[in-house]
Parts: sequence; C-alpha cells; structure tokens
Amino acid sequence: MNSFLFDVSIFIDIGIVFHILQFLPTIGIKFLISFKTGKRKLTLTFKGRPLFSEEENQKGLTDHSLYIVVLIPAWNEQDTVAKSVTSILTQTRKPDKVLVVPNNTTDLTAVAAMAAGAQVLVMPGKNTKKKAGALNYVLDQLSAELDSHKHSAVIVMDADTTVDSDFVERAENKMGRNKYVGGVSSIFVGRNSHNILGTLQQMEFARFRWLVKERIEVYVLSGTASLISWNALKKVKEARIIGKQLPKGDSYYDVDSMTEDNELTLALLALGYTIPHVGIESITDVMEDFKSLYNQRKRWYMGALQNIKMYGLKMPV
Repeated sequence: MNSFLFDVSIFIDIGIVFHILQFLPTIGIKFLISFKTGKRKLTLTFKGRPLFSEEENQKGLTDHSLYIVVLIPAWNEQDTVAKSVTSILTQTRKPDKVLVVPNNTTDLTAVAAMAAGAQVLVMPGKNTKKKAGALNYVLDQLSAELDSHKHSAVIVMDADTTVDSDFVERAENKMGRNKYVGGVSSIFVGRNSHNILGTLQQMEFARFRWLVKERIEVYVLSGTASLISWNALKKVKEARIIGKQLPKGDSYYDVDSMTEDNELTLALLALGYTIPHVGIESITDVMEDFKSLYNQRKRWYMGALQNIKMYGLKMPV
C-alpha cells in the first residue's frame, strides 16, 4: 500500500512540475504554416512563437481594404445587443455593414439593434439549428453581395460581446498581409461579475488569455468576435459538399455540431488556412449561476469530443 501511495505521489509531483513549466519560457516544436510553401511543417518555437520568423516570406492577399460585414446572430438579447452594436460601430476602421440577425426571438432585440444603428434581418420561422442555422441563413442571403467585391470578409460576433476599438483595423491588416489567413480571432475575457462564480470564470478566462497571447494561432476561432475570410467560408462549404477533406455537409457552418466555432476552426485548419490572433480582447458574459455554467461547459466539452470524432484522420496536425 505504501508503495502504491509513493507511486501516486511521484505521479502528482511530476504533474505539478509540468503545470508550472507551462508558465515559463520554453523551447518547443509546433506544426505551423510555412509562408514559403503554404504547408504546415515542424517549427522550432520559443514561448509558442517561431524561433526563426518567416514574416518576410508572407504572400499578401491585397493592399486594398476588405469589404467587411458584421454578423450578429441574436436570441432574446434586447438588454445587450445595443452595446455590441455600438462597440463595432465606433471602431477605428468602421465595417461596411453591421447586420443583426434575430432568430427565435420573443423580445425587442430587433428594435434595440436598429436604435443602436445596425441593420436587421429577421430569420423567418422557427430556427431549430440555433447560431449555426442563423449564420448559414444570413450568409446565403449575403452571398451575391459578398461575391461582388474582390476581397470580402465577415465578422461573426455574439450579441453579448464588446470588442476593443481597433479590432477591425488590426484584424483586416493581418488578413490583408497573408493569403493563408482564414480567420483572425479575438481573445475573449470575462465581463465583471458580482458573485464568486462569475469572478472565478473571469480568472479562468484571464489565464486562458495569457496562454493564447503567447501563441501565433488560437486554439479555437472565437465565436465572441472573429474576422473570417469569405473565400475561406466558400471553400469550407464546397469541401463539405464533396465530403473528402471535411466531414460531409451542405453549408458554411455545421448545424449538427454542438460547438460550431470549434468545428469551423478544424475545417479551416484542415483546408490549409492559419487562424492567428492580433492580441485584441473581446469582453463576453460569464455564467452567474451553477446551472448555466454546467450547461455551457457540458456543451463545450461534448462538442469538442464530437468534433474530434467527426474529423478522425482528417484532423489537422
């Protein structure tokens, strides 16, 4: 018995050491996009970033401005949507259009969005596919408009989120400089909370922010606020229909995934895109009660496992 306890103690001690080491500057190896070839290769990294930068080898997408449409799907968000709209309309680089998409809504979300300065496109009928269904609907409605510009992109943003004032400007610059960028993510942090449960989530998100800022690419293209290439979204849809590079599907977002943002991240990576961030924060709500937190985390974890199972050998390295 004493031998067993000793073995367990050693195992725990090793785990603690590895946990501490992740907070220290470390040399590592990651599969990152090579700007010379457009393929992923083993890259020596320091604190998650390439030790030898290939920045000078980037292949630019365009020197001109992108046509940017902001999409804010909303379900009963009358109390928060105005702040979200205001934060995106007061950017240093204003988007070309801000579109709120109320779906299954029974409150005054549409009125609040219009009063804040957004355009509104109400999704008709009952939307059983939630956020992914609303986004697929509006992207289909906008496809001709987005195609009419040489380089278009959409910002997908939650209706309970606000972003730093230079997110659009910096995300556009990042995408314009590199044709391999499929999406540019914000880094989410928690809104101020007045109870211990919400405060703990703020601390959790702050730690996550610290980890992500040390990386070139994000773990997941954040649904709170991300700029996504329209051409990349079209390639995702095409690949889903064919069903070889990606799991079979028929639209931009996978409506059967519990975590549509994580699934889209894997889709973009599998198609050879990179998904960087520019250090910009998006402030989102935290769960103020245990039931909401439990349901959120259950969806996150079950969704991640679902996505991994769906991809199998298609999983990008």
